[in-house]
This record gives sequence, C-alpha cells and structure tokens, in this order.
Amino acid sequence: MASARASDNGIVPGQIKTDAESNEITAIPELIKTLEIEDCIVTIDAMGCQKNIAETIVDKGAELFSQDYLKTGIKNPTVDSYETTDGDHGRNDTKLFSHAVRSHRGIENSLHWVLDISFREDKSRIRKGNAPENFAVLRHMALNPLKGESSLKKIIRAKRLKAGRDNNYLAEVLCA
Repeated sequence: MASARASDNGIVPGQIKTDAESNEITAIPELIKTLEIEDCIVTIDAMGCQKNIAETIVDKGAELFSQDYLKTGIKNPTVDSYETTDGDHGRNDTKLFSHAVRSHRGIENSLHWVLDISFREDKSRIRKGNAPENFAVLRHMALNPLKGESSLKKIIRAKRLKAGRDNNYLAEVLCA
C-alpha cells in the first residue's frame, strides 16, 4: 500500500494498493493523481524520487522549493532564513521549508508506527483479494476519530480498546 498523509491535520486523504508484480514507483503517480495538492508542499521518500513522479506532482500544481533556487543559479542562490529556539538548540531555516522537513517523517511516526502498535498492522495475516486494502481503509477510518478524541489522555491503543468495551466512550470518539 502507498499512503498519503496530510501533516497539518494528521489524516490519510488517500492510499492505493501496489500491484503484486510492481512496487510503489508505479503506484505513487496514480495516488498523486487522486489528491488535491495544488499549492501544497509534497515530501516523499527516496523511493518516490523518480522523474515521472516529480512531473506528476508538478502537473498537479504543488509548490516547488527549487524554482527560485534554479532561477538564480547555483553560483548565486537567493537565501532566506528563519530561526526558532527550542531550549538551547537554535534552528535556522526558512519557515515554510522547516515545517515541511519536520513534518516529513510524520507518515512514519504518526501513521505507520501508530497503526502497527495500536492495530498490530504488521502482524496482520489478511492477504487475500481486496481484503488487505479494505482493512487498511478501515484502520485509517478508525484511527482518525481516535486521534481527535481528547477526553481520555491515553495512547491510541488504549482508546481503541476502551471504545470496544464502552459504548458511551465509543459515542464520544465518533462525535469528536
């Protein structure tokens, strides 16, 4: 499965199953075509650094950080800076770029890891037909309201288990 994650709200707006005899390189452009990414910043792992994937992203109107850099040339690039202070660790970067860089690992840290710990996704033995894709959609649909519910200060797995045992709490999760 190839998934897209909107880092600002933490939801998964799209996913696509990779063909059995293929990999993410062919699935990613198809996933991108289904997303509204105009004026958005798209970050992608090394697997997605292919010309056709980059062209698909550009064709959909996503932001390009390299545009200004390429216009000014390598010898005399335009430089901007942004500084935040986190204890004694100052960070310099442009604000928008720094947010994108910090959010990039969100799909791994806030989605895949959570799905594995909370739903035991990596241990799933569901493999026939459309079942893996269907269950991935169900897990994403279950994860989003669990993340949005804030009355219980517990990890997602504990919230999921409580929602399975307590109908009143389940109603709170679904209305959050």
